[in-house]
Amino acid sequence: MKFLVFFLVFGPTLWSLNQRDLLIYENQTTHFLRQNDWRKSFHSLFSALHEAEKNSEDELRLTIKLAHLYFHFGKSLGDAEGYYKKALQIDPYSLSAYLGLGDVYFKRKQYRQAIHFYEMALKYHKDNYLAYSSVAMGFYELAEGERASHLYKIALQKNPKDIVSLNNLGNIALDAQNLDLAADYYEQAIKINPDFQAAHANVANIYLYQKRYNEAKKHFKRALELRYEDPSVHSNLANLYYEKRLIERAKFHLRKALYYEDHPVYHNNLAVMEKFTREYKTAGAEYSKTLKRNSNYSNARHNSGFFKNRSMRVRETLNDAQKKITPKRLIRGNWRHRKSRFLEK
Repeated sequence: MKFLVFFLVFGPTLWSLNQRDLLIYENQTTHFLRQNDWRKSFHSLFSALHEAEKNSEDELRLTIKLAHLYFHFGKSLGDAEGYYKKALQIDPYSLSAYLGLGDVYFKRKQYRQAIHFYEMALKYHKDNYLAYSSVAMGFYELAEGERASHLYKIALQKNPKDIVSLNNLGNIALDAQNLDLAADYYEQAIKINPDFQAAHANVANIYLYQKRYNEAKKHFKRALELRYEDPSVHSNLANLYYEKRLIERAKFHLRKALYYEDHPVYHNNLAVMEKFTREYKTAGAEYSKTLKRNSNYSNARHNSGFFKNRSMRVRETLNDAQKKITPKRLIRGNWRHRKSRFLEK
C-alpha cells in the first residue's frame, strides 16, 4: 500500500521535473540557434529529446526540430531526412515533416521527389498556404511557370500576406518580361513587410533596367541595410553607379561583392571598369581571374590576349628599368647607348 502511495504522490512530481528540464533544454536550443552556435544547439536539443516521452507530442516536435537543425546548418541532408521520416512514424499526417522532406529533396535538386512530399502535405492540409506555395516552388524549378503561378495565387487566397508567394509571382512575371507586373508584385510584398530584403533587391533591378536610377538606388540601399553581405546587391548597385559614370563608387561595391563571393562575373565587371579608367594592368589581372574561375567566359577571353601581351611588354620595361645604369660614352662623335623600350611601340 505504501508502495502505491509513493507513486501516487511522487509520480507527478517526477514528470514535472522531466517536463521542466525538457523546456529548459529546448529554450537553450533556440538561444544557441540565434547565436549560430550549432554544437551547443544540437547538444541542447538532444538533451531535450532524451527527456521526452516516447511517441508523445513533445517527441514529435523535438524530432522535427532536430531535422530542421540538420537542414538549417547544412550538416547532413541524410540525417535531416531520417528524422523527418521518424517524425512521420509518430504522426503520419505531420505538415512540417512532409514539407521538411520536400525541402531536403529540393535542396538536392530532385524536384519531382520534392513535389511528391509537398503534395502529400497538401493532401492532408488542403487549407495550408505553405503547402500550395511549396508545390508551386517545385514546378517553377521545372520551368512549369503557369502551374507555379496558379498555385502561388491559391496560396495568396489562403494567406493574402504571403510575401514569398508575391515575390515568386514577381519572378515569374519577370521571366515573361512583364516588368511592370513583376515590379507591382515586389512592391506589394514590400508594403506588407518593409524589411523583405529579396523584394527590395528584385524591384531595384527592374528600376535599374528601366533607368529609373533614383528609385533603384533607394531599394538597393535598403536591401544592403537589411543584409549588407549580399554580393549580388553590391554587384547590381555597382552597375547602377557605372551607368551614372560614378566609377570609383562602382569599383567599391564590386570589390565588396568579391569580398563576399569570389565570382567570375564580378571579376569581369571590375575588369571592365578598370579598363574604362585606363587601369590596364589591374584590368588584365581581373580578366585573368575571370578566366581562372570560368575558362569559357567570352568577354574575358576576348580581352585577355591584349592584356596578356601588354602585361609582358610592361614587365620587360620594368626589368629594363631595374638594370644597372651605365654612363653614356662618346665614341666617334656618337652617343652609344641601348635604345629604351619605353620608346618602342
